[in-house]
Amino acid sequence: MLALTGTVTLAGIGLGSAGNVLAQETETVTGSEQERTLEWAGQGEENAEQDCDATEQGFWHWILTPGGSTPLVEAGAELTVEFADGTTKTVDGSRRGQGSGALHFEMTKDGGGTVTAAAVTFSGGGNNPVLTISDARCEQKPEEPPEEFEDLMVTPECVHGNGSITVSNSNDVTVSVTVSGPNGYEQEKGVPPGDAIEFGGLENGTYDLETASDDIGLDHSSVEIDY
Repeated sequence: MLALTGTVTLAGIGLGSAGNVLAQETETVTGSEQERTLEWAGQGEENAEQDCDATEQGFWHWILTPGGSTPLVEAGAELTVEFADGTTKTVDGSRRGQGSGALHFEMTKDGGGTVTAAAVTFSGGGNNPVLTISDARCEQKPEEPPEEFEDLMVTPECVHGNGSITVSNSNDVTVSVTVSGPNGYEQEKGVPPGDAIEFGGLENGTYDLETASDDIGLDHSSVEIDY
């Protein structure tokens, strides 16, 4: 079960027909704000287990109902869920529409899992708030956004009759660069992540550059050496 911390005052415990504890609520008071913590009592437990494929994620929609005429406070409402594999996840609550009723919590977990415990921290509400897994399912994971790369920087230099081209790579992958030029010159080098490579001893003339990557280009594909 999720551990509760801090100094608390027991506000209420619901008992089942066999005398088992169904729900426990605690309250803490900080200044003028009353913070309440309600442990999940198993409502909607038929949705607790979501056995998903590797390409899917489990989705759980939780609802906290106010249990009285006093509105729930959206700000600061948090749901923490513990799964059978020992992991925990925390999400913020939100209100749907313009009303002052229930708070909603949406949680996902790669590959799914089984909910074993949950507790919601909130303010407001009546005497009988209820936390329920309203619905759950397996769904496809969202596609990962394509990684963004920076063009390699090309810097030609001519010093004391010696031409060179420096290629700098600010990406986190090695990029192969081929430089071709006068008199059949052609050389290929790998530019390591966060590093630079020099093509030296170059004669005067025009040099063309290209990478072996479909995703990473060059800020200059052709440069002139003239010393």
